[in-house]
Amino acid sequence: YITPKDITEEKAAADILVKLANDGGEDAFVTVTAEIADMEGKTVASKSASLFAAAGEKSQAVLTVHIDSPVLWNGVKKPYLYTARVIAETGGRVSDEYGQSFGIRTYRIDCENGFFLNGEYLDLRGVNYHQDSYENGWAMTNGQRERDYNMMLEMGCTSVRMAHYQHDSYEYELCDRLGLTVWTEIGIVNRMSADETDPPSVSAAFAENAKWQLTELIRQNYNHPSVIVWGISNELYQM
Repeated sequence: YITPKDITEEKAAADILVKLANDGGEDAFVTVTAEIADMEGKTVASKSASLFAAAGEKSQAVLTVHIDSPVLWNGVKKPYLYTARVIAETGGRVSDEYGQSFGIRTYRIDCENGFFLNGEYLDLRGVNYHQDSYENGWAMTNGQRERDYNMMLEMGCTSVRMAHYQHDSYEYELCDRLGLTVWTEIGIVNRMSADETDPPSVSAAFAENAKWQLTELIRQNYNHPSVIVWGISNELYQM
């Protein structure tokens, strides 16, 4: 999980939360390294830490890296992405590694003045998008997704609402690369209860399920700079 912070024109920091699981039968000391590369592949920051990983247990570490003169992810104007590569070494050998793209940006939503990306107003113009195609329904190809999202750019969109459920992970990657801001949401649509009370009664199990849907949505898409809104429902009503 990558959390950019302290962002200025001169520098930025990023907390990289690394979670480890030792599935082996012996305790281990693990060296974890985070390397940050720019879009040209040049390493611009790195940080290492040593961890004790008990057999059969989980552990975690936060590595804070510092990036000079950061290039901001700035929507369709300049959707700049960095790549974090996390490497775990045990006994001098690489035991695991993972790469993750991310963007550095700030945003805020002002109820009077609108949406601001990196301190500048951005007019959010967009569409509501379902993950299906006229050719083959939900069994879409990545090429079909690329066609649709590039069509949004041609229309002048700056934003997209992924309705009304978790979408394919490739769509978030596309939006990161194209600079489209994203409203994503969990799959609660129309009715929350079968009864006719006002307000409707919602079971504890339903509420817990909704909570976990939102938790999983955020965990899965935490590192995407394109995501600006985590939605919790769509068109709720009771008959």
